[in-house]
Amino acid sequence: SLSDPNRDALVVIGQFRTGKVPAPYLQPLTDLPGLFLARLIGAVAAYNLVVLVTFPLAAASAYLLGRHVLGSHLGALVAALAYAFLPFHVMQAGGHPHAAQAQWIPLFLLALWRFIDQPGPGRAMFVLGAAAAAALSDFYSGFIIAVLTPFAAAVYALRSNTLPIQTRWKNLALTLGAFMVVIAIGYVALRSAFPTV
Repeated sequence: SLSDPNRDALVVIGQFRTGKVPAPYLQPLTDLPGLFLARLIGAVAAYNLVVLVTFPLAAASAYLLGRHVLGSHLGALVAALAYAFLPFHVMQAGGHPHAAQAQWIPLFLLALWRFIDQPGPGRAMFVLGAAAAAALSDFYSGFIIAVLTPFAAAVYALRSNTLPIQTRWKNLALTLGAFMVVIAIGYVALRSAFPTV
């Protein structure tokens, strides 16, 4: 039934079992590994692996972000464990494999803030790659990033003491300008691919 709390998990396991995820619902960085693994180890085991791997990956990405922001191994370690086992993440892991892909948002913030510190083509690719990974593993993460980016970039640029204020403002303007271009391209691509959405 639609009120069954396990419905989403059962739907995804069924998709892994049949090897088909309907096009508008396909979230490639979650579903494609799940479909591949289901052929090797079965649909239920594939579902569990896709979900369980998010815990060490979330801890690793949160550790990297914490290390960048705090500069402390111990502080980053505490942040990593707290983030990996947030009640939201644990709850989503119980029935929503896409929303459980929590590892990409800290990685995106790390990439974004490193770009603000020192813009360059390599760091721009890191930002785009992390944003794409988040959006392609869970559509909600893509929306979260789209809304959060201007605020996260502005707060980081204003609070960072690593660069002179003029350089921070210039880097922030460059970051937000690039963000607007990427959002526009993404919007056009989505409207072209799914005109009814």
